[in-house]
Amino acid sequence: MGTAESERLGDLIRRYRLAAGFTQEELAERAALSLRAVGDLERGVHRAPRRETIELLAQALGLSAEERGAIEILTDRARRPGPVASPRSVLPPQPTSFLGREQELGELADLMQDPGVRLLTLLGPGGVGKTRLAIEGARALQGDFGDGVVFVPLASVRTASLVVPTLIHALGVEEGARTAGGEAVIGALRNRNVLLLLDNLEHVLDATALIARVLHECEGVKILATSRTVLRLAAEHTYTVPTMQVPGAEVASDLSVLETVPAVRLFVERARAAKSDFVLTAENAEAIAEVCRRLDGLPLAIELAAARSRVLTPTVLLSRLSSRLDLLRGGATDVPARQQTVREAIDWSYQLLEPPQQQLFAELAVFEGGATLDAIEAICLPGAPVDAVDLVGSLLDQSLISMESATEGAPRYQMLDTIRAFAHEHLERSSKAEQLRARHARYFLSLAGEAEDGLLGENQQHWMDDLDTEQPNLRAALSYMLAAGDAPGALQLAGALGQFWVVRGYLDEGRVWLEAALAAGDADAATRAKATQFAGTLAYEQGNLDDAERFYLAARQLYLDLGDVRGLAAVATGLGNVAWERADFETARTLFESSLNLHQQVGDDIGAAAALNNLGNVACDEENLTDAERFYQRALELYRDRRNRRGAAVVLNNLGAVLEEQGDQDQARDRYEESLELSRQVGDQDLTAALLLNLGDLALLDGKLGRATALYEECLRLADSLGAKGRIASVLERFAAVSAAGGEYERAGRLFGAADDTRERMQIPWVGTDRRRLEPFVAAGRKGAGEGVWQGAVRAGRSMPLSEAVAYALARETASSHDPGPIGADR
Repeated sequence: MGTAESERLGDLIRRYRLAAGFTQEELAERAALSLRAVGDLERGVHRAPRRETIELLAQALGLSAEERGAIEILTDRARRPGPVASPRSVLPPQPTSFLGREQELGELADLMQDPGVRLLTLLGPGGVGKTRLAIEGARALQGDFGDGVVFVPLASVRTASLVVPTLIHALGVEEGARTAGGEAVIGALRNRNVLLLLDNLEHVLDATALIARVLHECEGVKILATSRTVLRLAAEHTYTVPTMQVPGAEVASDLSVLETVPAVRLFVERARAAKSDFVLTAENAEAIAEVCRRLDGLPLAIELAAARSRVLTPTVLLSRLSSRLDLLRGGATDVPARQQTVREAIDWSYQLLEPPQQQLFAELAVFEGGATLDAIEAICLPGAPVDAVDLVGSLLDQSLISMESATEGAPRYQMLDTIRAFAHEHLERSSKAEQLRARHARYFLSLAGEAEDGLLGENQQHWMDDLDTEQPNLRAALSYMLAAGDAPGALQLAGALGQFWVVRGYLDEGRVWLEAALAAGDADAATRAKATQFAGTLAYEQGNLDDAERFYLAARQLYLDLGDVRGLAAVATGLGNVAWERADFETARTLFESSLNLHQQVGDDIGAAAALNNLGNVACDEENLTDAERFYQRALELYRDRRNRRGAAVVLNNLGAVLEEQGDQDQARDRYEESLELSRQVGDQDLTAALLLNLGDLALLDGKLGRATALYEECLRLADSLGAKGRIASVLERFAAVSAAGGEYERAGRLFGAADDTRERMQIPWVGTDRRRLEPFVAAGRKGAGEGVWQGAVRAGRSMPLSEAVAYALARETASSHDPGPIGADR
């Protein structure tokens, strides 16, 4: 069977396959080729297959000598045109092993093997490892290309006019054809099946017209490019090279896990190259993990840091990272200068920016933890006659910032900390640095004030999430105001954040900021009163009743001087809570009734609902369940009318407790679960902990000890992270109850002792429901252990520091194993 002069190789192979009655899959299997290889041949992607491939196809198809010859004629013809010798450029050998990029290599291969991807640009900041990933990816793919891979390094090419000569040299174009310029490049590639690796294109973007032409006229060519900026070609697909995975805080103590984390693997290997006896140990593990985190998983930064291991231990290295750009230098001398220091790597990108872009890049260092476009415009570009979208987009294109997409709301623009350190140096040299910091502080003060109102309405979760996201910027604003002597501003901002700190459980941090702001200087009485009130609320949430009372009384005097009825109502609630925790129910009731009347005077339904809820708490602890349920239902109606989910969650929890006391555990569980869903929605950590405790109690009373333990463990970890000592004491009592129910009587005694000591020191007596729930377990423990052993265990528990007691409770599962399965709906 012959072939027409004009017939394509792919058409010929397809004709032979159909004549043999094979599908592409069947031919691929018979010829021991990939399905993609057969498909590429028939589509004409590969015009000049290797002779081994031809032989495999001929055998699988059972071709005659004449038919085999027809394939060889077309293959030879495809190889002849173009003034090309064998390519002179091969993939450069790498002196170090390639670590921790298995996932990226797989993703790169999938993209390059997609027939629809002809041009793939690897994007990322300097030092992220684009070139190395491209080289290793090309090495793995070179078997897919009949004419192999051509590596074209362009970092040293200073102008676009030199790109063509560089390509001609890399392609091995014959001497006589070199004067044809771009035509010589096209001629060299037109009939070849080549992967063209163009490394470092960001500074010669004018050469993209030639790249577009290659893609249009040379069907067998694919291009893999590395760049710090997009090429903006229609055929371009992009892949942003991520930084290396860094260890989470929870794995630093587990060497078997830590040594598998890519950033740590890289650090340890490069450190061992600098110091042959370097090993990852329990002593240096946390420091190494933190170094990798602080360096954002940036491979170049990690390699340069690890090279310092010859003279610095990981702990000392970590302590010196505040001046990271000076420390991270001294790389290998056989790599480009821009890869010998982190500063040079970033400066390479910085120098490619236009002056307005350089200015914005430096000014973005004023933000901590990123910023929205609105914030960037307001702080860095107020009233500027420029398009912020274009300026920010140019920095995004240059890989100097990244965009974090949001499912709701505006995206955020972030800088790696190492890049931000470089930008910060330029900001410090700017005459606008102080002005920018002041503008930044005022912007976030305004945001916190807007959020303060929003926290009381139906958009609670939105505002809570926004403030959580902006925590680094809010901290920076507070720090600036305190350092600048702006006590009024600091107090105003701290007071605006008070409710957020309470709900999201930033109790310790909130107290630090509030007390620092209160000590910083004078402010107007209203601002000082609100800040003092929230200092009391945070102390109360921590179980620090004496401090809470002191702050509340100081706030009450300020509100009295101001004649502020709303403020007096809020303080009455706070003082009532203190009295309630001390089981002084008569005083608590009087204060809550006063709070209710004052809130009603000013038409504050949310405040009135809180007072009604608190009156329900008093009635509940006095075992007046009818009144308690009535107060709670009135409070729930007000909260629901105002679409206040957090308030509704609080009341639903309390209604659950009433139903439980009335013996309706199924209805109680329903209320707790509804409340837990709402509390998780608004991110109320303390309430979430309370609900986990209550659901755990129901499981405990049902004899489901495994289920109860799982709920208590989550509750204890959460309460410990919040520093909520009163809640910790309650959970320790529950762990003791589980231990007693499981026959571990001495352990139960220790845990009861630790909880009792904490209650005593914090002046929080057992009241109401807790006593009735837990006293049977205390009795069981005392009886099971014997009085002498029990009392000894209780004494031992009372002598344990609280942190030790928490660790003891979480150290292992109890001996009981009833219902050890998943928590399910009770979570």
